[in-house]
Amino acid sequence: MLFIVKGKTADRDRLLRIHAETEKEAEQTGWKRGLFVTEVTPVLENSPELTWIDRVGELAWRAWRATPKNALKAFGRSVSTGQAATLVALGLGTWMLDFHLLIHPTF
Repeated sequence: MLFIVKGKTADRDRLLRIHAETEKEAEQTGWKRGLFVTEVTPVLENSPELTWIDRVGELAWRAWRATPKNALKAFGRSVSTGQAATLVALGLGTWMLDFHLLIHPTF
């Protein structure tokens, strides 16, 4: 059965989605994960929250899995991380030079 475990950590409120046999098992799992458990709510199979939670979970899983091998491209060609860092550094250098000339015109 699916349970929503609400609780707190040292600095934030948290929600955990836990599959367990009983409510007590779900609470114990929350405590084991470092959560100060405040509420354990069972999610029924016909509940609208279940479909929403499943959609969000599926979206997160697809986004995590679908990371492209070469995500960095410039002018239609693959770029390594070193080349990307160089392009960023050159862009920042150009920006700083333009900004300096804007503040201190030399004509």
